[in-house]
Amino acid sequence: MSAYKISYFNFMGLAELARIMLSAADKEFEDDRFEKEEWPQRKSNTPSGQVPVLTHGDKQIPQSMAIARYLARDLDLYGKNNMEKTMCDVVLECINDVIKETLKLFLEQDETKK
Repeated sequence: MSAYKISYFNFMGLAELARIMLSAADKEFEDDRFEKEEWPQRKSNTPSGQVPVLTHGDKQIPQSMAIARYLARDLDLYGKNNMEKTMCDVVLECINDVIKETLKLFLEQDETKK
């Protein structure tokens, strides 16, 4: 059994950064993807009623950027000093901005707004 599990909908979205980080660190992980129709049954089993959720051992961690920071520290990717860690935070926030805007387009139902 893998030490890490990422639970998220069956598309890239907010879980993709965690998947990339684990892959880059050559860590095996369970990629627990599910369809949106399954969400109502799964929601109550999440710490904040949201996904993605990283399960590491017996702990569940919600929120994509908290997951990214946790993995960065756990996988020794977070930098060696305060400035390097701050630069990692800047990159994470830029990635978060791009993901949020991309998700808006993906989830938009009105084709004229896309």
